[in-house]
Amino acid sequence: MAKIVLLINSSRYSYHTAVRSMIASCLRECQQHFYILDTNSEAYDHRCLAKIKKENPDILLTLDLAGFHIRTQAGENALNMLPTKNLNLVWGNKPEYAGLLHKKISLSMLFYDVTGIDHHLPALYSDLLYYKVLGAIPPEVPDSPQAKESFAQIWADFTREVLLSEG
Repeated sequence: MAKIVLLINSSRYSYHTAVRSMIASCLRECQQHFYILDTNSEAYDHRCLAKIKKENPDILLTLDLAGFHIRTQAGENALNMLPTKNLNLVWGNKPEYAGLLHKKISLSMLFYDVTGIDHHLPALYSDLLYYKVLGAIPPEVPDSPQAKESFAQIWADFTREVLLSEG
């Protein structure tokens, strides 16, 4: 059983609260241990990163690249330095993603576009090597049976790709 940290940014994306609840429900059904961290809960990025490290997760799950703004002293994405597998759910090609995805991205980061539409992000961001579109999680109704099924499909694909048991 993997230990998971779910990163959200509820002040920037109001739908993160509802999506977080749906994902938490799905993870509970899979009997996964998880910790939810709103990246705006700390005034300083280094404190947010310290909380992530304290949890010592096997998997980092981000919504809309929450936490990607946290940088090392050298200006790199601090999440790249964590010894985790990263499941990143993105909703299309939002303008705010550009500054975050043009930087170096760890090979352990897998991206799933949950709009249900292929936005061809690897063509735009050369370091984004693993990108898939599997189902859709609409922000308006993230607790729908379709959204839950989409997340279950993404979770199954992710665990297969990173060689974790789905347990």
